[in-house]
Amino acid sequence: MMEARFKVVVANKVVHFRPLARLRELATQLDIELLLAYRGDTLPISRILALIGWELAEGDEIEVIVRARGDTAPLLAAVVAFIQEGCGEK
Repeated sequence: MMEARFKVVVANKVVHFRPLARLRELATQLDIELLLAYRGDTLPISRILALIGWELAEGDEIEVIVRARGDTAPLLAAVVAFIQEGCGEK
């Protein structure tokens, strides 16, 4: 299994359940293991309620971690672009 990481700045005013659910759906569609890291804590996208507890907001920097079989670069790029575009909220 290959892994790729990238730091991205949150574009949403507030990150709540709906954008995280969309991000989880994208991870499922891409067939990847998706984790987010923030202030020393790393959680899988499946832990939406715990991720909400981070109270992420516009300007916060998170690390996106993608694990998958094969080339992770295009998968990571898709996830990063989705986050930068507001996870379907803009």
